[in-house]
Amino acid sequence: MLAGGEVVASLSYDMNMINENRINQTLFTLNGEIEKEGINDFSELCILHIGIFEAIDILNEVEDFNMLSNLTWFGSDAITSKLVSPYFIENAPDIVNEVNYFCLSMGPSYNKKYLEIKQRFEMNSNQSLDFVQAARYDACWLFAIACLKFTNHKISNIGSHILQESREYTGAVGKCTFNQNLDRINGYYDIIGFEKNANTTVMRSFGYYNGTSNIIFWRTHPYSEH
Repeated sequence: MLAGGEVVASLSYDMNMINENRINQTLFTLNGEIEKEGINDFSELCILHIGIFEAIDILNEVEDFNMLSNLTWFGSDAITSKLVSPYFIENAPDIVNEVNYFCLSMGPSYNKKYLEIKQRFEMNSNQSLDFVQAARYDACWLFAIACLKFTNHKISNIGSHILQESREYTGAVGKCTFNQNLDRINGYYDIIGFEKNANTTVMRSFGYYNGTSNIIFWRTHPYSEH
């Protein structure tokens, strides 16, 4: 694990058995696994939940477990997507304002190049520049640079040329060094938290993770009172 740490317990559940008893039993088992470890300091213990829509059902049940409801939870990045987030916000239980529940959303590095492109883009399009658009900008430039530098090579080798160029390329989304599968090695993530304001749940960025330096920057910790 890049961020360090140890996996205390790993549990799975059957998506075809979504009901309150199944969720409650899973949380009961998880609670028991943690208790067996004899951990006294929970400040560095967190729960990573890889799931999407069922996160709402789990949050509805977690308040029955005092220890689990006081831990930090990390949800799937899919929850912050435009497809899922409206559903999550509309149906999130009140406890979302009490549980330390975060999701990571891949974003740009907010470097000088990104800010310059963002300003020009928004000036000419009257739209905000999001991460996907910034990533497409970098992808097009890397492809173009590789083509221009290796004009005498077969197009079938373009992947290896892009890999080579990526090592020196810092674009709108930050450092773009790729691995052998042409996936970025160093990502940058917004840390998304949830707040309950009256009867409305809001989702916003409370922090930022720099994948190059492996450092977390908190803008405002939403659960600092816990």
